[in-house]
Amino acid sequence: EDGSINQSSQRLAYNYLDWWLYIDEMHEVINAYQGERRESIRQMLDLIKVVKHVVFITATPLKEKYFFSQIFDQEGRFKVVKVVFPEWATMKIEVGKRQRPNVIQEIGKEMKAYLKNEVNLNAHVFVNSLDVIISILRRIDYLANLERIRIVCGQGDDNNQIKLVRFIEKEVAKMVKEGKEIPNKSYLDDVIDGKVSPISSINDSPKKINFYTSTAFCGADIFDKNAQIYVVTVSSRKHTYYDISTTFLQIIGRVRDSKNPKVVYYYDKNGNKKMITGGSNYPQ
Repeated sequence: EDGSINQSSQRLAYNYLDWWLYIDEMHEVINAYQGERRESIRQMLDLIKVVKHVVFITATPLKEKYFFSQIFDQEGRFKVVKVVFPEWATMKIEVGKRQRPNVIQEIGKEMKAYLKNEVNLNAHVFVNSLDVIISILRRIDYLANLERIRIVCGQGDDNNQIKLVRFIEKEVAKMVKEGKEIPNKSYLDDVIDGKVSPISSINDSPKKINFYTSTAFCGADIFDKNAQIYVVTVSSRKHTYYDISTTFLQIIGRVRDSKNPKVVYYYDKNGNKKMITGGSNYPQ
């Protein structure tokens, strides 16, 4: 059996033949293989050939044609692998699709209504672009409302920290130039000095407006019974389309206890066709 494993997998200093291999978020395996983790995924696929018990888990339906060939035998049947698709939540999700020529501008207007307490829900906005989030923040007076706004993005990415601090520095400088009083000055000084981070943890309590990049698209638990979920794609920012037709179900499942069945999908004229027409992975 050892001969069926390539040299890269033999580097693993474990008795892998005795493993029970359990792989959660199966759809992420496909995404990871397309990126920098390809070699690690190859090692895992080699293990599938010899490990006696293997289970893939996903709540995101995938067609079998997208599965890796290693999990099938020569007749095309599942080998030692069982793919489990847990049933989706019993609450029927209603997706409202809003096509707008300027998505960022429209989201900005809508978020202002939340800050004015004209909406008795909390906004949870999922968009895979910190630049888009910053563009929205410019439209909703972030400095004055930062205690009511939460930004969740990759904390290990120094770029994210730098982008947000530079945005805050520019907003502060603009207000100083206009002779305006700086709101939340003590906190903003600490952010600019690097003493505190403007990036929130996924585990922090929700605020009136919550923004999430793809770091929270999967495997994150958010608890807010009064949540209004927004999914946003912008054609000028191609990475906002990051596998959106597959991850849409994951995104709307992030808020675990929401009592609100409505989800709003904002897109511009070049929106994701599979999402707009109701593709195979799209919640009907």
